[in-house]
Amino acid sequence: MEHRPNAIMDVDADDIDFELLPFNNENDLRIFAEKLASDKALRYKTVQRFESFGGRKLSLQVGAILSDLLTDELAKTFSWLGQRGNANFSQLRLQKPIYAAAKRTAKEAGVVTQIQVKEAIENWLRHARDRIEAKKKKR
Repeated sequence: MEHRPNAIMDVDADDIDFELLPFNNENDLRIFAEKLASDKALRYKTVQRFESFGGRKLSLQVGAILSDLLTDELAKTFSWLGQRGNANFSQLRLQKPIYAAAKRTAKEAGVVTQIQVKEAIENWLRHARDRIEAKKKKR
């Protein structure tokens, strides 16, 4: 499907494909990732949804996307490669739609690399416990 500048407006935030977001358990996230890998229409809608998060910096956009996708409680159980007893986030293959959205919304699309997206995901996952503690302190 071809990218349309106003495609974001076509996405219904209450779309049934996204009603379980953010995921709070690994099984639901894995099911969604598998469906995303096999369903081209869902992949397209997901990239459109992710594009809508924008952000001044890549790390902010990736953080907003991941916050929409999974809770901090679930995020703290993952690391990029599954090290230290964590689940392996890279195996979910969610980097591709996140990268596609970031590349499309970047002011200079050639500036965003897959490595930068991977590093932003790693960093966001790494700080899940910090975000949880910060939320507890606010209460």
